[in-house]
Amino acid sequence: MVNNSPHVKPTISIMVWAAIWLDGGRGCKSKLVFMQRDETRVRKGYTARSYIQALEEGLLPIYDETRKFVQDNASIHRARPTMEWLEQHNVALWDWPPHSPDLNPIEHCWAWMKAYMRKRWPENPMLKKNEPDIEEFKRRMTLAWEALPESVIRGVIKSMANRCFAVRKARGGYTKY
Repeated sequence: MVNNSPHVKPTISIMVWAAIWLDGGRGCKSKLVFMQRDETRVRKGYTARSYIQALEEGLLPIYDETRKFVQDNASIHRARPTMEWLEQHNVALWDWPPHSPDLNPIEHCWAWMKAYMRKRWPENPMLKKNEPDIEEFKRRMTLAWEALPESVIRGVIKSMANRCFAVRKARGGYTKY
């Protein structure tokens, strides 16, 4: 039986990194970086080491020291090796409230991308965890990221003042964002 529900979870799950920013009022985006699992770890998950590799590939080529870098409080983002790497590369960070992951504007870009993929490739949940299907899924993710409109990026970044105000008003609690 085939489940045609639009919210079926795919069997393939891949961690990616990307960045968005404004340049002269224009919404810009980095390339999509596929993170590598840390094979040196027992559970072979994502670690500060794999995050740093993604930053080296994705952030360094685009980082402008006049901007502040936004990342949430995920453990691999706040790990000592990550923080040391950011400091060594003069990457300035936004102070991030401990309970406000809803502030990060890129989360709306990820949601847009997932919706785009569900509509464009409703068969994604049928892909298997084998090399050809994983590569096809990565290709589709890249196409979805490339299709992300500049207007979406611009809109979510320009809404940051309202997001911050809502978080302050909610005293650090959850907001509609």
